[in-house]
Amino acid sequence: MRYLVLPALVLSALVVQPEAALAQGARKIKIEKVQVGFPKTVESSFYKAAAWTPIYVYLTNEGSEKIDGKEYALVVETTDSEDVQNHYTERRLLPLLNPGESTNPPLLTYVRPGGDTSEITVHVQNSEGKIIDSKKPDPYAAEALPANAQIVLLAGSKLHGMKRALIHDDKKQRGEDEDEDSLDSKGPLRFVYVEKVEQLPARWFGYQGVDLMVLTTAREEFISNLLTDQTGRKEALVEWVRRGGRLVISVGRNQLFVKNFLEKTQLLKCDLTGTAQRRELTGVKAWALAGIPFVGTPRKDKPNERNDVDFVELVPGPGVDILAREPPSEKDKKERPSIVQGGCGLGRVVLTAFDLDAPPFTLWDPNDGKKEGGKYAFWRKLAEEMDIRQVTHKEAAPNANQGPVKGQPPQQKIPGEVREPGELASSLQDSLEDFDKVPVINFGWVALFIFFYILLVGPIDYFVLKKLVKRLELTWVTFPAAVLTISAIAYFTAYWLKGNDLRINKIDVVDIDLNSSRAYGSTWFTIYSPRIQNYTVGLEAAPAGWNWTAPGVEATGDHAVLVDWMGRPEADWERRSQQGILNWNRPTYRYAADAAGLESVPIRVWATKSFTASWKMTLTEEKPLFEAELHRVNPNSDLLEGTITSHLPVDLKDVTLLYKGMAYAVKDGRLDRDQPKNINDLKVGDKGLLMPTWFDNDHRFNEPGWRGGANKTRTRNGQASVVLPARDHMKSLLFHSAGPDATERNSQLRALDESWRLKETHREEVILVGRTAYVEGEAEDVSKKDVSPSRLWLGVLPDSGKARKDLDGKLSQETFVRVYIPVTPREK
Repeated sequence: MRYLVLPALVLSALVVQPEAALAQGARKIKIEKVQVGFPKTVESSFYKAAAWTPIYVYLTNEGSEKIDGKEYALVVETTDSEDVQNHYTERRLLPLLNPGESTNPPLLTYVRPGGDTSEITVHVQNSEGKIIDSKKPDPYAAEALPANAQIVLLAGSKLHGMKRALIHDDKKQRGEDEDEDSLDSKGPLRFVYVEKVEQLPARWFGYQGVDLMVLTTAREEFISNLLTDQTGRKEALVEWVRRGGRLVISVGRNQLFVKNFLEKTQLLKCDLTGTAQRRELTGVKAWALAGIPFVGTPRKDKPNERNDVDFVELVPGPGVDILAREPPSEKDKKERPSIVQGGCGLGRVVLTAFDLDAPPFTLWDPNDGKKEGGKYAFWRKLAEEMDIRQVTHKEAAPNANQGPVKGQPPQQKIPGEVREPGELASSLQDSLEDFDKVPVINFGWVALFIFFYILLVGPIDYFVLKKLVKRLELTWVTFPAAVLTISAIAYFTAYWLKGNDLRINKIDVVDIDLNSSRAYGSTWFTIYSPRIQNYTVGLEAAPAGWNWTAPGVEATGDHAVLVDWMGRPEADWERRSQQGILNWNRPTYRYAADAAGLESVPIRVWATKSFTASWKMTLTEEKPLFEAELHRVNPNSDLLEGTITSHLPVDLKDVTLLYKGMAYAVKDGRLDRDQPKNINDLKVGDKGLLMPTWFDNDHRFNEPGWRGGANKTRTRNGQASVVLPARDHMKSLLFHSAGPDATERNSQLRALDESWRLKETHREEVILVGRTAYVEGEAEDVSKKDVSPSRLWLGVLPDSGKARKDLDGKLSQETFVRVYIPVTPREK
């Protein structure tokens, strides 16, 4: 027996060695707490499924030696929308930890969970790649929201009253300081709060789950810390706005800080020059349809009288719209803007000339105590402008939903789930996953094949061996032979039908902002794999043909490209495929540094996986992609004239100009490269096609071209749905809110919805939309054509230092272009 002791000890050491080693020496860092999502309270938070969100990690150095920030990393493990495991590694902003020291404030990393039931684990990894400690977030502290919920981030102050204005409960009155958590406990609209700059993401995609951010500045500490921040948080906020974020800023008592903030970030071309006064802000009241005057605070010496309302003097720059303006007064003979808005890249910035978190705005209440008029009307108007849904008391109650998904029977209601019409992102993914030359075998043939297989290995095999050969023992030979033969026939038949080619469907949308000389790209592509393979996936902007250059790095870790998996916004049980769970070894892929690529993504044989990418470039001054000189025929007219010249490497088709809610089709629909196009005959600014008419009746984006333009029927989750060509979704993708009554929600692609620029108040900008010709062929040949503004990398990543590998297989490519053209003053 004693001879078994030594082997037993060795075996025990092998089993427990990792944990023991970590406990004795390597386990120097302990994860104390993990909080996922933006804070709702000190101990609870919200995050949205299928969207990036910050993770706050609290660490303690339990060792006896200090640990440098370069000696460890934070690794976040979760699953994507197909239940395939992935890792994201964060190495930025990790401080030196002295013995016994804990991180304060917490460290930041990021995660994109595939669904609201995806598990999340945070690991601390040393420089050798070994895991030191691991921890999951408290499931009761972080609530995962469905992808089609909406999140409003309040930064600086909690803004008492905004939630009560947008979430209508069945209580007639609420105290100003009453706990508001019950209001949004189960509804589709949620509010989160950030009261310290350290809580803001340091990467722009950390804001991806935020639908609206309201930045208040009455607290000097918050705005001053944000202004002087050196950790990239200010730059991350700006980049999120440039890529389609929606931001509201209020300015009042701390206008000097805000003035410097706007100058440094260039979020809005608006100068702040001082303070003005009015007896009441009639312009704000009219804009908000408030019903009651917006007056000043009561005077201390005469409580029945009111002070004047102080507001900041705003001087809008080019391209800035005035939403509300205050008429002249006896003391001030000038008309003063009180609410303005402007574009910043693809984003929208609204600036109010008064604090939203301080009197007199917070005292702008109805006299009867009801939530009608005053600040409540203001918040509802602002929510309408920013496409934020209001919630009734029924929707704020447990198990509240907004009706069945279009085309599907009512399902059992799940708390917090928003049941709405079909999703635009899902329809786009359906189109991308439609490969014309890869036939789908009818189930009837599959069933017939299975029936024949059962007959062969059962009754036929028995009959032949029993009646003809009369040796049943030969079944040990005939049975495996039949199985192998049938399997080989099935395998080679499938290859013969489905082919042996890698296939890729790819769409690019390029937004060209002539105001800032920047271009923003959005790419979606689906890979059809003819074999079981792990793919390393990267992307870069086309290096030739398109006259642009890579932007300079504005902050540490700021990368021009984000590559990610593409998922559907529907609930988990609808969206999950068998991609991950059929693999016994639980495959895992990794995000590259700064999420600029994906490494070792597993795709099964004859299966597809969809990806998305967001990228940006800087336009060159020598030869810009577009030149335009558009101005009004006279200062009092909206009728425009001028010329537009495209220097794109390809001609554009189906070109339309959009201005103030009207569409104007260019003659013949063409804009040829380097050929100036005069727009005088289009009468831009006069009567054109209304946007609903352009959506419904103008079929310029619906003509055949994308794989023939044929509609197909696909069955998913037992429900048949029509799969439209991808181009059919483009108008809705680019201007979703401006279309007719939407039959699809737009939860994941809201950043590309520029409908607000088509309103009557937006007079300083024309939008040009068009597309390139559809191209398909050998993958590498198509990727090198000028029709493709971006190039895929498979096998290696652009930042790897290795040469790009030629693409194999087939590639289809279509590109849509949207150009923001400023209306400039006529030269005297």
